[in-house]
Amino acid sequence: VGGGSTVGITAEEAGEMRDLCFGDKKRVFTDAWKKQGFFFCEDENLKYGLIQPEGGPCGVIASMNAFVLRELVHARGRRRGREWENPSANEQRSAVMAALATIIWTAGGEESCVVCLPRTSAHLHRSTAFSPDGITERVHCMRLTSKSDLDAFIAENISNFTTPAGNGAVLLLYSAILSRGIDKVRGDMDKGFAGEKRTLLDRHGYLAQEGVNLMLVGRATSNVHDGVKILGDDTDAQSGDVVKLGGVPHQGQVGFLTLHEAYKYFEVGVHYKMPQDPVWVIYSESHYSVMFSEDVEAFEATRDGKVDRSFDLYYWDSLANQDEVIKLTVTPNTQNEELPDIDDEKALIPPLDLVVRTKWHGCLVDWNGSEPIL
Repeated sequence: VGGGSTVGITAEEAGEMRDLCFGDKKRVFTDAWKKQGFFFCEDENLKYGLIQPEGGPCGVIASMNAFVLRELVHARGRRRGREWENPSANEQRSAVMAALATIIWTAGGEESCVVCLPRTSAHLHRSTAFSPDGITERVHCMRLTSKSDLDAFIAENISNFTTPAGNGAVLLLYSAILSRGIDKVRGDMDKGFAGEKRTLLDRHGYLAQEGVNLMLVGRATSNVHDGVKILGDDTDAQSGDVVKLGGVPHQGQVGFLTLHEAYKYFEVGVHYKMPQDPVWVIYSESHYSVMFSEDVEAFEATRDGKVDRSFDLYYWDSLANQDEVIKLTVTPNTQNEELPDIDDEKALIPPLDLVVRTKWHGCLVDWNGSEPIL
């Protein structure tokens, strides 16, 4: 990928990127992915939420929305108050540009990056090495070596990302992959057990943890604990037979919480639970969404997971045709109310309550009149 002017992606790069995404150089993105740009809900008081018409690209949409919310709600120097609920078209555009630049620049190690854009005509054609998909054969790449150049380039080309049925989701994923570097992305991933091949998307076409981590912290690692975990004893270490499990290398600018932790499949580390700003991508029931708070003081006061005051969390699901503000009030369980048993199927506990309690232990969650999402 060259610099100075845009350079067409090669058939080899296209094949390697598909291999990283799907584990198959011939497999292509679904229409839901190929017709997904970054655009906002138009309903009053919900203009901070990105919209996803069809299932599939929720991991990229939720990741983008998290950085958009960080910009709208917590950007340094922004006026305090509730303006984030109804940002102007200019504020929305600025937030999307900032979010794109952050994800791409972070993936490039904050040194250089690549932005992928589509041309109108294809420069790659069907061959034994390449199957056209409507986007990849038209992708040209621009390498940039300063954040200010990146900001300017994105501003010039923002409509490529924001057209509702455009290619924004795929272009962002490709930009993040090439900014990190194909070999480095592959190196970030754990070695699969028993010949399993790690990929950025899972077999259903949703972002895998590797893809989400690439979006959120610029590394395509396979786990959500802090740093690297080593499995194996001293004997294994001497023989080089240890297993390394790559996690989150540093504090996230935004965070990540998952229902899997509530069921004790694994534990999310501090780097994701305590991001720089109180915005989290949520993974629950095979879907990614986003949750955030405007209450920075409460966020700082509950760093250790103990809740000694009430505060509000807002929830947004890009796919749910959400038509109301969903505000959850988290309160301390001062009366030691018995919480329903997670394994009791009759208890009908909203999964989001369980996710919230992975961060704020034992808290009570009030949906403030909204219908709890089960």
